[in-house]
Amino acid sequence: MFNIRDFVANDDDYAAIATVEKAVYPDNANTAAAFKYRDDSWDQKYLRRQLVVEWGDQVVAFASYSERPWSYAPGAYGFNITIRPDFERRGIGTAVYNDICRDLTQQKHPLAQLSTYTRGDKPQSIRFLEKRGFVAVMRWIVSVLNVSQFNVDSYRPLRQQLAA
Repeated sequence: MFNIRDFVANDDDYAAIATVEKAVYPDNANTAAAFKYRDDSWDQKYLRRQLVVEWGDQVVAFASYSERPWSYAPGAYGFNITIRPDFERRGIGTAVYNDICRDLTQQKHPLAQLSTYTRGDKPQSIRFLEKRGFVAVMRWIVSVLNVSQFNVDSYRPLRQQLAA
């Protein structure tokens, strides 16, 4: 079974959440140092809580919720839940989501708006959110160039044309 606890800002928890992130987003994972930098840069006047989920002696998920400093409104919060793929569909996401919602209803500014994000290549995350009433309001398209396979020769005529 799993245990939800508060994140501790120490090397072990930073390394653990970076490992979870790498398992979920191997192409674009934050490092422990990047997570620490984000925490060190957080404006403390805004509410924020971070959680980790342990299964036995290992961290298998992490989550956070916060007020949104970039678009602050009383009662408006954002959240994120990241679960290792081999631990999905075991009730972790539901338990963490319920914990977050319960906590947000008890804040100084009770929950009025809740937002999150996921990637289009994570259909299980999309289903999880849609099941709870979330709707997509924005899409973020990511384009990646494999530079080892890029053929610069195909652009030489364009370069010559632009130089003229």
